[in-house]
Amino acid sequence: EGYTDVLACVRAGLKDAVAALGTAFTDEHAKQVSRLAKTAVVLLDGDAAGIRASYGAAEKLIRAKLKTVVAALPPGEDPDSLLSKQGPDALKVVVEAARPAAEYFIEVAFSDSTMSIEDRVEAAAELAPVIDAYGEGLSRELYLDQLSQKVGVSVEKLQKHVAEVLAKKKNKAKKGPRRTASKPENYEPDGFQDAPP
Repeated sequence: EGYTDVLACVRAGLKDAVAALGTAFTDEHAKQVSRLAKTAVVLLDGDAAGIRASYGAAEKLIRAKLKTVVAALPPGEDPDSLLSKQGPDALKVVVEAARPAAEYFIEVAFSDSTMSIEDRVEAAAELAPVIDAYGEGLSRELYLDQLSQKVGVSVEKLQKHVAEVLAKKKNKAKKGPRRTASKPENYEPDGFQDAPP
């Protein structure tokens, strides 16, 4: 995530590490990584916020055609704190236990057996861009099948839902941030406006 975490990875012998810096990680960064490696390990905080924050990075790496796996740290730990408390071997064990990104995200998103219908719909929407990143092919089909079983709908219905989620996301991106109405050119803060000439 941050610079100190990269230094912690290097100290543990994991020398090919970069700091994603959260939302600062872009498609171009993912492309640069793909020129240097075939596999990307997303090393994230083990809490819910850390997992959700990693969706975007994983999506970009998958779109860049990298084999993308996720290594989850224990809750409350980052690479630097884990290295300080348990040493380099503990950090290496976490990385070596990494699992395919979509598989990991699906399992964690649906780990609560008491999820409501709304919770399942929301989880499917959050996972849609990650699964779509695989493009047309067997991996995407298999992950859609796995997700459809967790949500409790047919693959066809899930595909329709994924398409709707992605269309909304694209429309939102096109519109950009909301703009506030601009004040009239002759606006006066005291509530009076200049009379027209």
